[in-house]
Amino acid sequence: MGRAEDLFARISTLGEQAIDGFIVERQSEELFLDFKRSSDNGAGDRLSDRDRDNMAKAISGFANSEGGVIVWGVDCRPNQDLGDVPTAKVRVQNPRRFKSWLENAVSGLTLPPHPGVRHTALDDAQGKQGFVVTYIPKSHLAPHQCLRPPQYYMRAGSNFEPVPHGVLAGMFGRAPQPVVFHMWSAPAAELDESGVARFRIGLLLTNRSPAVARDVYVSVMVRPPGGNNTVAVEFPDLENWSEAPKVRRTCSRAMIAWTQACLCTRASPSTMPAGLEKRLGRLIHRVRRGSSAR
Repeated sequence: MGRAEDLFARISTLGEQAIDGFIVERQSEELFLDFKRSSDNGAGDRLSDRDRDNMAKAISGFANSEGGVIVWGVDCRPNQDLGDVPTAKVRVQNPRRFKSWLENAVSGLTLPPHPGVRHTALDDAQGKQGFVVTYIPKSHLAPHQCLRPPQYYMRAGSNFEPVPHGVLAGMFGRAPQPVVFHMWSAPAAELDESGVARFRIGLLLTNRSPAVARDVYVSVMVRPPGGNNTVAVEFPDLENWSEAPKVRRTCSRAMIAWTQACLCTRASPSTMPAGLEKRLGRLIHRVRRGSSAR
């Protein structure tokens, strides 16, 4: 989990308590965090033009950099001694409605649109006032151009700055990179009558980028608990996975990742995500018949 995603999860979990902490601790705006006060506090009948412009610049700037979080409903002004620090809460009226306006606006603010932008509303018990938090991850579709005005931005410190020509040229010429992350599961150990404990580990690798991830591998280290014991490895259902190297050239990224994880760790297919086992089984059958699959 990156810094921006960690901030988004923390604020979403703690709610207004996290925002109070930013103000008390004088948390300044930085590379991954930006505070915004709505121009009309969300009291209008639509998203104001100024809020749209701020949102567009933030999507372009954060997406072209390392991602970031916007907290709507906080007044943050430059302080000569402290820098850009939040000074007061200026709650958004009807935060759920404001969140809906932001969601509807996202697709028309940049070129290309950023598909990964997420929002969460933090409202009071009555739902009348509160805050909205926007998470803008780093984009594999970069560079993103702000449409009004037509400009490419990047995050530099606590500001959104126009992308210099040389940097922009590099963005267009840069080949997309794989973005691989992992998930794992470990069911409870099984203890048989002979005193042997069996552990199963399921691993799933996913590539969020359109770029192909090649030569992916998983390294698993098993440490015995000590004392008089022996560690052994079983290869469950090896027959079903014997065709996996052939399938790897034709299946989707999610299947490629799961196949390679199972090959490297000998994970049981029972740990496979719902529906993926059947899809991979059909794919293996088609490959054995010599047909191409996508």
